[in-house]
Amino acid sequence: MEILGSMGDRCRTEGIIEGRIEGIIEGRTEVRANILLDLLEAKFGSVPEQIKTLVKSASPDQLKDWMISVLNASTLESVFQANHGG
Repeated sequence: MEILGSMGDRCRTEGIIEGRIEGIIEGRTEVRANILLDLLEAKFGSVPEQIKTLVKSASPDQLKDWMISVLNASTLESVFQANHGG
C-alpha cells in the first residue's frame, strides 16, 4: 500500500508541476499578445477586432515573428503578411 501511495503522490506532484508550467507558458503568451497589440496601436492607431482575435490566439513563436515584423512594417496588414509568404 505504501508503494502505491508514493506513486500516487509522485503522479499528483508531476501533475501539479505540469499545470504550473502550462500556466506560466499561457501567461507569457498573453503578455506577448498584449505587448504586440500595444505596439500595433502605437504605430498604426486603432486595431480591428479581427486582428485582436488573431493575435490573442497566436502561438508564442508567431507572436515573436509579428513583434519583429512590426518594426519595419508600413501598414498593419503587412505585419501579418510578412509571415504568410514563407
